Amino acid sequence: MNDETVPTSPEGPQAAPEGRKPIGPVILVFAALLLFAAAGAIRTGGSTRVRQDTAMLDVMSGDMYLKLSYLMGSLKHPGGGSRVQRRRALDSYTQAADASPSPRALRRIGLLSDNRAAALTAFARISSPKTTELVAKIDRPTLKREVAMWRRVYSGARLSPAEAGGYIRFLRRIDAGPARYIAEERIYRSAGLTAKAETVRRLATSRYAAHMIAVAVVVSLGALLGLAGVVALIVIAAIPARSRAFLRLSDRHTEDSPLQVSLWLSFLAYLVTFLIASAVGGVISTSAVEHLPWTARANYIVSVQIGVHAATVLAALLILRRLLGLAGGSLGSVGLRSRSPIADVMWGVGGYALALPLFGIGALFSLLIKLFLPEAPTPPNPALTMLLYASTPAALLGVFVLAGVIAPLIEETFFRGVLFRALRSRFGVWPGILVSAAAFALVHPLPAHFFPIMGLGVSFAVLLQARDSLLPCMVAHGIHNSAIFLLAILAFRP
Repeated sequence: MNDETVPTSPEGPQAAPEGRKPIGPVILVFAALLLFAAAGAIRTGGSTRVRQDTAMLDVMSGDMYLKLSYLMGSLKHPGGGSRVQRRRALDSYTQAADASPSPRALRRIGLLSDNRAAALTAFARISSPKTTELVAKIDRPTLKREVAMWRRVYSGARLSPAEAGGYIRFLRRIDAGPARYIAEERIYRSAGLTAKAETVRRLATSRYAAHMIAVAVVVSLGALLGLAGVVALIVIAAIPARSRAFLRLSDRHTEDSPLQVSLWLSFLAYLVTFLIASAVGGVISTSAVEHLPWTARANYIVSVQIGVHAATVLAALLILRRLLGLAGGSLGSVGLRSRSPIADVMWGVGGYALALPLFGIGALFSLLIKLFLPEAPTPPNPALTMLLYASTPAALLGVFVLAGVIAPLIEETFFRGVLFRALRSRFGVWPGILVSAAAFALVHPLPAHFFPIMGLGVSFAVLLQARDSLLPCMVAHGIHNSAIFLLAILAFRP
């Protein structure tokens, strides 16, 4: 192992020899990080893209409120909670359409509108030139067919059972979110199929009430885990410094000069590989937009992104292994090892509890950013976008593997195992923890995600410092991403 503790003397810790501190790779890595952040800002900074991202977030909020209205209805909330939540959902959809008119927002507005005229106005906008200019050409005939369907359903004329069945099948191929059940109920009632309409209502109520109860349970468990983390942090802060030695936060570390260079170059290679793979994935995804229908296109894009990330992992790990080998090291040199896997897994669970308070503090800073910089919206996480678009169980499983397994593996390896170790050797433990955490936050959607993600990065680096293994970091990271994945499915997916 090339990572060793430098003994201390009565005069204080011994400094690492200056000859072992290469500066060139450091400059290259930080220049690449700035370019990475700039590329992300350019990619999401166009006015059209910003409006689309804002609209997507508003639609997601509306879907959550609509699901909540079913829960309130099932509980027979005395304050008219169901109507209040539906009004909030309609307001969110309206904000989305104002920011960037899209079929998904407009059809939801129509379905939640209180009167026929307002509904038909919203439906008519679905195939308007302003809406369809951002829609693939292959989808435009489908949108015109959809508008004709809504006019027929809302005409007041009685539908035949055959018409109703055709409309239901068509409805299930478009993105209406939780409002789909509102449309199905109306179609069945228009055809005189009252029993089926009542069945749809009961199904939607039970389904979405269960979703929101599950959200409350997950959030409550997270709150309890976070509270335990707060208590643990207070206890750790209160005990004598010598009793905190198990965290090894006062240790000094250094690596041989060749290994330091390998670490810096490995992280640089990871950033370059990720940028190249993302660009290639974007080109491949864009090439299919005009040739595939919406559902097939969504799953295609999800598959491409999963493949891109898997290829990035493989290429980056192969480069890392090669560079470490040239310096006399191995993947174990960056923490890809575990002397006690069970203990490391338990450390990961406990470490995530300690990370939650820092994540919560970061979230408060994010709220301040939203208050003081309302014109600087944060784009949604790409994994969340893929989750919303995935329309088959296989695609959903792929997104889960990407978020819960691949992302923790690659990000912990390079931000903690590589970058933190390189920074720690050159600048010390705490500068390494803070700077690597900030770099980790920079590659996530900005600006609002910066502080919560940095809080997680600090916690994960402390885990690596304490255990000298990346397994606890990956476990904690995987728990966090899996919990977010579960909440997103329950709150936002139909």
